[in-house]
Amino acid sequence: MRSKVIYDMLTQIFYEESMNSSSSRKQHVWIVVMGVQLLAQNINFMWNPYLDMDNWKTYINFWEVLNYPCIDSLAASYGLLNILMYFIIALIGASTNIIIIILLAYASNKKIPSILFKILRGCLKFTCELYFIPTSIILILLFKYSTVKIDEIQEYANLPNSEIMNFGVLGQAFSILILLIHIVLSILYEGCAFEIRHSLKEKNLSAKSSPSIEILIKIIYFINCIFFTNIQLSNYMTYMVILSMTYAYCTYKYIYYLPFYSAFMNYIKILIHFEAFCVSVFFVLGSFIGNSTIVFVLTVFMQPLIVFLSKFAIDYRMGIVSKPKKETESSLIVFELAIRKSLMSSENSKKLIKYINLHYENKKEKLLIVYLAYYCKDILENTNVAGIKISRVDYNGFDFITNFQIFKCQKILEMQNFQNSEGVKMCSYLLDSDGVMENEKKLCYTLLVIINNLIQGNIKISALEKLTISCNDILTTVKKNYEDLIEHFPESQESYKDYGTFLSKITFDIESGKRLINKYNCKSLNDRKNSKKLNVFSHHNSCVMISSANPLSFGKIMFANLNMCKFLNITSEDSKDYFFKLFIPIQIFDKLNWQMIKFIACSQSNYLFLNEYFFMTDINGFLLECYISTECLGYNSSVKFVSVVRSVNNSDRELGLLSDDNRIVNHTSGFTETMNMNFYKVDNIKLEDCIPSDVSDQLLNKKQIIYNTPFGRGEYGLVIKEVKIVSSVIKVLHILKNPIDIINLSHCIDEDIPYNISYEKDKNTYQEISQEEISIHDDSPKSPNISELNLKSEEDLISDSIENKSIFLPSIVNRTGIEGSSHHEKIKISLPTMQSVFFLRILKIITGIYVFFIQVLILLIILISFCGYISKELYLTIIRKAISDMHDLNFQLSGLAYYTMLLDLTVHFPMPIDNLLKSYSESITKIITMQDQLKNDYNLLAYCHESNIFYDKNVLVYSNFQADYNKDNLAGILENTISNVISNQARKYIITYQDIIENNHKELFYLLYNTFRISLQEFNIAIKGFLNCEIEKIKDKSIIIWYFNIISIIAIIFIAFIIIGLSGKNDRNIEKSWIRLRESVKKSQRTVKNSIYERLATHHNATERDNQDHNSEENLDAIKLKKKYQHILRLIILIAIPIGAMLFVSEVLYKQSQKTTILKNEVFHNLMTQSTKIWQFGFFTFEALADRESYGFSKYTNMTIYSNYIKAMNDTILEIKILQNIIDEISIEGNIPIELADLLYFKTNTYDDVRETGIFVGVLALFDDSQNFLYNSTSLSLKGLQNFAYNVESAAGGLRNASFLGSDLMKNEVFFLCIILGIFFTFIVFFLIGLSIALNFRYLACEGEVLESTESLRRIFTNAQRCL
Repeated sequence: MRSKVIYDMLTQIFYEESMNSSSSRKQHVWIVVMGVQLLAQNINFMWNPYLDMDNWKTYINFWEVLNYPCIDSLAASYGLLNILMYFIIALIGASTNIIIIILLAYASNKKIPSILFKILRGCLKFTCELYFIPTSIILILLFKYSTVKIDEIQEYANLPNSEIMNFGVLGQAFSILILLIHIVLSILYEGCAFEIRHSLKEKNLSAKSSPSIEILIKIIYFINCIFFTNIQLSNYMTYMVILSMTYAYCTYKYIYYLPFYSAFMNYIKILIHFEAFCVSVFFVLGSFIGNSTIVFVLTVFMQPLIVFLSKFAIDYRMGIVSKPKKETESSLIVFELAIRKSLMSSENSKKLIKYINLHYENKKEKLLIVYLAYYCKDILENTNVAGIKISRVDYNGFDFITNFQIFKCQKILEMQNFQNSEGVKMCSYLLDSDGVMENEKKLCYTLLVIINNLIQGNIKISALEKLTISCNDILTTVKKNYEDLIEHFPESQESYKDYGTFLSKITFDIESGKRLINKYNCKSLNDRKNSKKLNVFSHHNSCVMISSANPLSFGKIMFANLNMCKFLNITSEDSKDYFFKLFIPIQIFDKLNWQMIKFIACSQSNYLFLNEYFFMTDINGFLLECYISTECLGYNSSVKFVSVVRSVNNSDRELGLLSDDNRIVNHTSGFTETMNMNFYKVDNIKLEDCIPSDVSDQLLNKKQIIYNTPFGRGEYGLVIKEVKIVSSVIKVLHILKNPIDIINLSHCIDEDIPYNISYEKDKNTYQEISQEEISIHDDSPKSPNISELNLKSEEDLISDSIENKSIFLPSIVNRTGIEGSSHHEKIKISLPTMQSVFFLRILKIITGIYVFFIQVLILLIILISFCGYISKELYLTIIRKAISDMHDLNFQLSGLAYYTMLLDLTVHFPMPIDNLLKSYSESITKIITMQDQLKNDYNLLAYCHESNIFYDKNVLVYSNFQADYNKDNLAGILENTISNVISNQARKYIITYQDIIENNHKELFYLLYNTFRISLQEFNIAIKGFLNCEIEKIKDKSIIIWYFNIISIIAIIFIAFIIIGLSGKNDRNIEKSWIRLRESVKKSQRTVKNSIYERLATHHNATERDNQDHNSEENLDAIKLKKKYQHILRLIILIAIPIGAMLFVSEVLYKQSQKTTILKNEVFHNLMTQSTKIWQFGFFTFEALADRESYGFSKYTNMTIYSNYIKAMNDTILEIKILQNIIDEISIEGNIPIELADLLYFKTNTYDDVRETGIFVGVLALFDDSQNFLYNSTSLSLKGLQNFAYNVESAAGGLRNASFLGSDLMKNEVFFLCIILGIFFTFIVFFLIGLSIALNFRYLACEGEVLESTESLRRIFTNAQRCL
């Protein structure tokens, strides 16, 4: 968005009159009240309830009462702190939202309700001015107590509960965001919501020279708020020293710069900060001494001295203010203080402007020019000069605050000058009308190109589309520009005539054209003559030139009307390439250029010349005699010189400009011929070389001479006159050729009196054309072609409009007079075109439904379905709640058997029993908990065949050592296990170091020979079956995706074929519209072309014509308009994108997520199986050792439920190694998350706590230790067994944790795929919508524009046929 729009918005937000509505007394009272409140807010920084000073509790009530003007402290004391916080956040949020609404309204050119600006100003005034400190403290505390766990808000005396401000991470992020917005809005408010005009010193006591001091103070306040909430309690003395320094700095800034124009306002600001500085010093002193009484006494009894010193500081500073001349190289604020009194008085205005210009040249402070512009406007009461001054600077750059003040000043002055200054109106009118003429000329040439192309054969429609649309757009623009000219400049008679003839001769809208021409003729002559000094609205033949006065383009011609171009012998097309110095004699230009530059900076008038005698040169360098009026104008961030030139009728004399050494440097075009010289032009030739030396000597001696040329060619009068031009005297040689002038010169010579040169203005150039002369007299020759076609010239149209008075409506004054020609008028469209437009709208609607509702909806369904599979169907819930429960149950059952075996061995080996009993009890508790989940797990896994293990009694269960058995299910086995375990635990199975009886082992029979066995065999097999079922289920899901893809593709293609059929019909409609246009062009192209050529000749000084006739009917009939298939190609692209996206999802993202899902299941199953087998490995290892010592269970039975313990241990080791090899292969392929790989291979403590290694390495070390224990009796020790037992438990638990960690990590990978898919589909959706807009909808919109454009052009040619 352009800076101009933003500054314009800010101008409306910070409307200046709202600041000046109060009386002076009310402002004084308001300032005092707000000053007391601001002082209380600053004193709030200096104390807290925990100060370590004597008698602090005695005086704390005084400081609490003093603190009540702070709304945050007041709210805290009444328990309303959270409400205040919400209120502040609501105000800042409302401000932000209103600003966004205003920006959107500006972007869409919508009207903004004034209530929004009032609400925004109120919100900003509350949070950014009145209660900036409490607002900042509240937001900082929100961040603090959302981050730090503290029970009480320690910054307030009543210590509110910190939970009201504890919102966790959300509170941290939100508070930072709101704080940033608060700071930006505060800087914006301080930088924009202030009055800068010195003239309003008495009306607005808050007026100031610059907001920089206030912005700096706000930043210091904010820093103090941070220190107050973070370091006051922990480092009070350091904090208070820093606080004292900041207040000393603020006081110094206010005293030295005195930023406010009002002495009362400066005094209040200095008093507040000097008071805060003194009180902070009192607190430092009291804290150093350790007594609070001294703080109270000094604060109360030092007030008179503080008040006196504050007033003394202002008086002293004003007394030492330097003179402006000494401060021209100082900073802006210091220099402004030096010229402040002068800026409020009209005395010595020239010196003031001089010093301001000098300082600006040194420092380039643009704000200084704003002071100067307001000074010229308010004090000197010259808005034209003020406009010149402020237009010297622009509002580009990064100094946002200064640029805003420049923009606001320019806008104020532009509005006033446009209403009051005829020069500004004229300048604006001429530039605008020049733009209209450029567009009109472009339209004429474009129409000619379209005509020539349409009457040629074998033309593609696409070759003319852009040209036709461009032509219609230019036509609409020209009409709108003419209407804007008439609305903004109703006194411009030429605009009515030009627009009327344009409608009549170019668009052939005769009725609308006659209305405007009637208005032009019926405007009274008095209205056109009642003009200001430079008003050329009523001068049909004025010579006007506008040149730039900006530094980078100084002197460049911005506009020269046709009369000026003829006067300077240049073309209008080339005029803007020249600089005005090319048309000024060199003797004049040097001083003129310096005077113009000085005039812009220093002048107190806006007229450089006012009807002064002047010399110019044409493009060939020949001298031109004229009168000139030049006004300097500042408008639209640009300074311009507007010159109105009136030539002098000097056809009876020739002129030559003489240099100081009497050389002819410039002369008129007939000078050399008159002087009988054989040169086309002389340059720098001495006067004595042109005429005899005796004659030249007499002329230089101020003699008047009658000179007879050689060979009797004629008699001329020679006179040298000194003419003052641009504060310099120039000698001009006059050669009089008129016999009457020669006779008069002879009489003057005889009587010895000076001859007076007559400078008569050229009547032919500047006659004011009366209404009758314009409307009746028509001496211009008519074009033969036009007369043959019975077409009327512009003058005929004007005459006819006078004769037919009934057309003119006298009551229509301004814009209503052009209603019939308004571009907003509803166009009458032919029936075929209406049908084509209606059909095109249907095609747009169907295409929109296809893109926005079919394709986008399908893509969104795929996205939701895919992520739904990942988040629900693809194991994320099922695996964690069912299969993972089964694995964990198997893990706990094996662990229970392991702990039971260890507890039994503690009877024989002195192992730590406390930890074993704790682990034993925890394992029992977990198994009991899992029993409650068994039914839910069954429901989730019921689809799998292996789920019959839950409730079908197919598992063998032994009843005793004699191998009696029956059959049971998992639920029954689990229930019996729990009951046996609880029974054994209730009997206090373990009795330290006592002999065990045989019955105790029998009571453990169910646990060891049923539960543990089923864990090794049936349960493990069932878990493998569950895994395979889940994997098959995941693989089966992919067919559903393909079914959906096929259905979606069929739907997309079906609708696409419908659109393709409609597109073919639309192409035929477009083709027919071109045929209708071609037929109209064929019938009236000659009429239209002749009318365009006449317009170009009369209004644009263009005489070239294309005389080629295209009347061959055979050639026209041979034209074949080719069909187009662009829409079909675009539609194919839109079909390919969603289909490609769906295939990409199916073949890439879905398969990758499927692969990751299956791999996650396999890795989880692998690691959980390893963890369970570690228990089994430990069990068999200890049983092998116990069996070797005859302590094991095997001697109590002759059953062969288990194989030999050593063999079982070795088999278990082999199974674990096979599982580890599988993980190794997956890891090598890079399919295991890095965190899991580090845990398995690198980052785990071994049982000896000597080095770090992975879980797998630790497991292998366990295998080595078990072999050493069994086959090397010397390595068997009690400590070694204890470490081995502990590390079996650690390894099993580590593998279990690793399995769940890996599951979570790989789940995150799938979620990451979801995110990638979401980003991908979001991109595809927006890309599809953008591509649809760029390709299809833009194309269809272009087709609509083609229909409208062809109909608009056809109407022109149809209307032209009626003129035949």
